This record gives sequence, C-alpha cells and structure tokens, in this order.
Amino acid sequence: MRRRTWQIGHVLAAMLIAGCAARGKGTAAASAPAAEQAATGGGAAIAACTQQAAVVELALERHADRYLWEEIEALVQRWVAAGGAGSGVTAGGGTAGSGVTAGELVACGQVAEAALLAAARRWAEAGARGGGGQDHDLAQRAYRALASHFPGAEQELDFAFGRLDWARALRTANELGEQTLAAELYASAQQHHAAALRRGGLRPEQARMAASEQLEATRRVLDYQAGWQPTAWSPEPWICAPDPGGRCVTRPSSAVTIPLPPAEAQMLAAYELYLGEPATRELPEAATVAVDRAELLLRHGRLAEAEAGLREVLRARDGDAVGARAGLLLLRSLQARWQDPAASPAAQAQARAGLIATTSELQRLRAWHLATPAGEEIRRATPGLRAAALWQAAAAARASGAFAECAQVLEDMSEETGPEGQPESTLRFEAAACHEEGGAFAAAIAGYGEWLRRFVGEPRTAEALLRLARINERVQNVEDARDYYIRFVALAPGDARANEARRRSIALALVTGTVDAEQVAALTRDRRSGDRRLAAAIRFRTEVRPGSPLERVAAYLQQFGRDGGEERLAIAHLRAAEALMRSSCPVGALEGLCVEVTRDRTLGRVLPRDRGQVTQARAHLQAAAGFLNARPGPDGLEAPLAVGPGELAAARRVLSLLLGDLGAEAALLTRPPDSHEPTRSRQWFERRVSEVQRMQVVYEGVNPGAGRDVALARTAAETSASDRFAAVIEARKAQVFEADIGLLEEVSRAIAEQSAAGSDGAALAATMQRLADLRRGEVFDAYHRCIELVALWGDDPDGRAESCRAGLGRLVQRHEARLEYVPDLRGRVR
Repeated sequence: MRRRTWQIGHVLAAMLIAGCAARGKGTAAASAPAAEQAATGGGAAIAACTQQAAVVELALERHADRYLWEEIEALVQRWVAAGGAGSGVTAGGGTAGSGVTAGELVACGQVAEAALLAAARRWAEAGARGGGGQDHDLAQRAYRALASHFPGAEQELDFAFGRLDWARALRTANELGEQTLAAELYASAQQHHAAALRRGGLRPEQARMAASEQLEATRRVLDYQAGWQPTAWSPEPWICAPDPGGRCVTRPSSAVTIPLPPAEAQMLAAYELYLGEPATRELPEAATVAVDRAELLLRHGRLAEAEAGLREVLRARDGDAVGARAGLLLLRSLQARWQDPAASPAAQAQARAGLIATTSELQRLRAWHLATPAGEEIRRATPGLRAAALWQAAAAARASGAFAECAQVLEDMSEETGPEGQPESTLRFEAAACHEEGGAFAAAIAGYGEWLRRFVGEPRTAEALLRLARINERVQNVEDARDYYIRFVALAPGDARANEARRRSIALALVTGTVDAEQVAALTRDRRSGDRRLAAAIRFRTEVRPGSPLERVAAYLQQFGRDGGEERLAIAHLRAAEALMRSSCPVGALEGLCVEVTRDRTLGRVLPRDRGQVTQARAHLQAAAGFLNARPGPDGLEAPLAVGPGELAAARRVLSLLLGDLGAEAALLTRPPDSHEPTRSRQWFERRVSEVQRMQVVYEGVNPGAGRDVALARTAAETSASDRFAAVIEARKAQVFEADIGLLEEVSRAIAEQSAAGSDGAALAATMQRLADLRRGEVFDAYHRCIELVALWGDDPDGRAESCRAGLGRLVQRHEARLEYVPDLRGRVR
C-alpha cells in the first residue's frame, strides 16, 4: 500500500508542476477572455482533479475506507470532466476546446488509476481475509471502474479478486446457504485465478493457491449448477479375460472417442490448468488430480492420452493408494487398447508391448503388495494378462521371422510361470522350436535336451526325440542323430513317422561304420541288383571324409571309381587333392596354406611345396573340376547317403579355395631383386600388390554373401552364420596378408638402409612400410571375424577358432605397444 500511495503522491506532484509550467508561459500576455476560459473551462477541471487527488491520497494514507470510495469516484468524475476516458488530444498538445495540456490530463488519469488499483487491492485483500460483504462490494466497484475507464489495468488484480470471490463464496454458502449466489462467486473466483495463472508472474505460494482454488471452484460450480460428480471409469465393455493364448471368448467393444460434454470439458480445463503449473507438483493432492484427469479422459475413450500421466503417478507415488489406483487404470487402459478389435495390428502390438512392460513394473513396485481394492485387483489380473500378452508377443515374433526374439520371450515366460498361462513344459518346448526354425541349431539341441531331462514322461517326449534326431542329422552329428531316431522308434512304434525314422537310423548306422564289412563286400560283388551303388555310397561316407588319409581316398577311387557316381568321384578327387596339399608342405600346412610359424611367434611366411605332390594335387583338382561341372541325375539314395546340393556347393567352394591357395602361394613366393635396386624393386612391388589383391578377390568370390559381415552386424547372425565356410575364407585372407607383411617389412628395411633420405628408394621403402601397416590391420580384422563366425555357428570341430586366435597372438606381439585381448568361452575377442 505504501508503494501505491507513493506513486499517487509523485504523480500528483508531477501534475502540479506540469500545470504551473504550462500556465506560466502565457501569464504576462494572457487576455481577459483567456483568463476567463481558464477559470471556467478545462483549467478549472484540472484544478478540481488536482484538489480531489490530494483528498484521495490523504484518505488512502489514513485508511479511511468509510468515505474512500466516494472520494475516488469523485476523482474519476473530475478526470472524465477534464476530458479523460477516451477524449481526443489535439496536435497542439491540448484537448479539443478545453485549454488542457496532454501532460495534465495524463497525470490526472494516472492518479485516478493508481487510486483505484490501491483501493481495489486493499478491499480485495480485506475481503479475502474475512469474506465480508462490504469489502466485497467496494472492491467490485473499484474493479468495474478500472475495467471501464482503464481497460487492462485490472488484470494485475486477478489473483487478489480470485481470493476475494473464493472467500465470499465460502461464507455465502456456509452462513447464508445461498447456493446460486455461491455458484456465481465460485465461477468468478475460477475465472480470476485462471487468468492470473495464464498470465504468470505469481509467486510459488500464490500459484499453488490459485491453482487449487480454481480447481475446487470449478468442482463446486458444476455441483451447484448441474449436479455433476466425477464417476469411476468402467472398462468392462472394452476388455475381456483372455485365454492363455491371448484370445477373447467374447468380442469386446471398441474404444470410441466420445466428445466431452460442457461440464466435463470445463473440468478437464481446470485439471490441466492445475497440473500445468510447476508450483503444484509438490502438493499432496497433485497425484490425485492427475489420476482424476486421466479417469475423465478414459471415460471418453481417450486412452492413449491418459496413460502418460498415469504412468508418472504410478512411479512417483509407489506404495500408496493413489499410485495403486493409477497402476490399475493404466493396466486396464493398455488392456483395452490391446484387445480393441478395430485397432490396427501395429496399434495392438504397441499396446501389448506397453502392457508387458507395465505388468513387469507393477510386479516390482510396492503397489503390488498394497492391501487396497486397487492393489488386490492388480495382483489378481496381472499374471493372466502378462502371460497372455507374452504368448501373443512370442507368436507375433515367430510369424514375422524374429525367431531369436520368440525364443527369448518364451524362455523369460518359463522363468516366471505360475498357475496362469501356458505350462512351463510347453513354453520351453516352443522356445527350442523357435531356435530350430531360426537355424540356431546348437541352442535348439540344448533346449530340447534340457526339456527331455526336466519333463520326463510328457506327451511330447516322442516329438522332442524326433526333432533332436533331425537337427543332429542336419548338422552332421551322425551318431547322436542315429541314437535319437532309435529312441523315437522305441517310444512310439505306432507313430506314422516311425517307419521313416527306422530307415533313417539304419542309414545313419551305415554312415557311422557299424555295418558289417562282409555285407558291404557282398553288395560290391553283386553287379546285377544295383547294390554296388549303395556299397559305394556307404564306403564314400566312411572313407572319403574331410581329413581322410590319401591311402583311404585312393582305395575308394580304385575300388569304385564311377560306380559311386560322378558327384562322389568329384568329391573323392577333391579329398585326395587336400591330402596331397597337406603332405606337400615341409612344415605342415597351416589351414591350407604352406606357412611356417617359427618358435619366436613371429609372423608366418610361405614355404615352397614338394613339386611332385603339387603336380598330383593339380591333377586331382582338374579331375574334380570336370566331374563337378557335370549334371548327373538322382541316384535313388536318400540323405545321408545321397550327395546333397549343399555338399556339392561346398565342394565347389573347396575346389576354388585350393586353387586360390596355389595361386596365393605362387604370388607370395616371388622374391625381390637381390640388389634391392629401387626401380626393379618397385616393379616387383607393384606386381606383388596386384597379385595379392587378385587373390583377395578370388577368396572373397569363393563364398559370396556367406556372412563375412556377421562380426559387424549381429542382427544378421541367424541367416548369415549358417555357412561355416565364411570362417575359412577369413582365415585364408588373414594368412595371405600375414605372409605378405613379413616380406614387405624385410624388403622395406633393406631398401631404406641403402637409400639416401628423399631418394626414390626411401620413398619406396616408406610406401612398403605403409602397406605393411595396412596389411596388419586387415589381418587383425580378418582373424577377429573368423572367431566371431565360428562362435555364431555354435561348434568348432576343426579347431578353427584356436587357429585364428593364434594368428591374433602372432599379430599382437608384433606391435610396439602390446595389445591385450582375452577371448571368451565362445572364442570372441573383446
């Protein structure tokens, strides 16, 4: 109040000074008519305004409320008489026909405005404290005068008048029982508080008070005028109790958005105004208001819009009834959106994912243990909903080809299985089936094996045995496949698939070499029945294997030749060439290439092979190439005796790989001139670089699109890691580059030692060293990808991961700063 009085006094002083200065300019020259005009026209009005302003200031200082309004009203009338309240000001500085300057008129208006503001604020604050009718009436008069004569000036009083109308409404309702009048006062209080909140600038405690009172005022207005009361949301028409598969027995209704009635829209606006004020977030009732708003939205079908606020309350008020109520509403809203028959599959999947996440969160929070109606309903409904939603999520992942996700979801479900949902045996069986369908055969074998150990006597035991037999047969675990076929036939002899399983077990027994040798000899001697082809197929499987000695392969070629078919003959020639390649290397071939690895763990270097054995190997490779290009018809045999398309494809790859090995060794065995003369050395260097690049292209062309990017793109592992040959390619490329590094560094040092700085020789030496450094990085990447590919395949019978890890060890020790690496149990380098 002192601030406003000071303003009035200063404005009054400025008004007197301005008036004296304006009239002093023309005092000596004023004529009698002009003096008369000043005494009876605008000058008299300004003088009266000035005099009345002094009276008002005195009344404000003495707090003389009894007659204060009359004095302020008289001041406003004096200002209006002087030309205020919208009268125009002429270009000469005065009002039209008044003789009053603009400064005098403005000063008088400022005094009147300041007086109205000060008095209105005083009466509003006094009325807010007691709710008296006189203070309320006087404040309203001042407010109306402000709004009428000084539009916009009344806005700074909104908070004070909101408090005034709120206090008066309470007293009117409680003491006088005037519900209609109280409703009007509550409505006015809500409007004032809402305007103050939207304009901003309130202190935190004022903002909290305004937000709370406008919300409660809205509730009471709607209660008095329309009998409105908030009702609970009933989700029953929109939801159903799903079966373990997530299906509804009765079709629920679709959640349709309903337009808000005027009363609901008014209440929603009050909720949002309350929640939008930062100062209210710490109030105890803020969470209840947020839940009430969400429930209002839910009643009108605006489910997704309500869920964010419910989730926030659930986390912020964990452990009390409001948090549990929010959790239950959120759970039912997500369920309704998931089960909405009119929703798109994408929308249902999104709601299902939200439901799964929410049920998981509810089980962790303290709301799960509350002994309230909401807490009890959460505990009763969550397990069944979660089980059904997870089962549907797994089925959707399976249908879309995301088999790894399908298996993970089912395995997670099996860990938390209860009386609701699918049995644990079903969940674990289907998880293994997802692994199988996705090509993750190692995980599938482990899953089915664990299932057999844990669920003895289950009805699906025979099915698990048959699946294990087929998977093991597919990955060439022949003995395990044979045993599982035998167990299946013994357990389910009457099954429609028993005869086929019996035939497969016999074929696999032949492959494992358990057939009697005399029987095979008898088949060989009988040329009329065509069983010689069968005998050849049996011997092919038992004798012509990867890594078989040359003597056994040669015996097969001599005994059966073309009797086994051109496909088997081609593969036999290929195995003979592999055996010769192994024996032709003086130090033992390292992964195909004749590379020497010394005891001091330096990089490998290529050594020349035995010429005679290489000549024989080339002859076998030429014969294999000729037979592989032929297109023979089927021989009437079945797997594993039949040669499948995949086996032929692998043979063609091995053929290309061996030819590539011979070419790579020839390129890597070239030596630079002994003189290390720069020009001739550069020519040798360019030819060598070209040859090594050509061999890289040859190797990469052996196995196109077979998973070389697996180490960089894990998401493709299900499909691209199915070909273990990709690891062989990476190992070969690494060995070629590794052998190239040693010679490049050796020649680079020799040329640098005999070349002057800045010469062509020094430049060539630097170029060679840079290429050697580049090769080192390529070797590291190739060995690393080799280990990743073997790990993703699932088993490593050839010990390829160990070989690639050894290559990494050789490479690491050549760095100046040693690089530490620790392969995990699956051979991956971190």
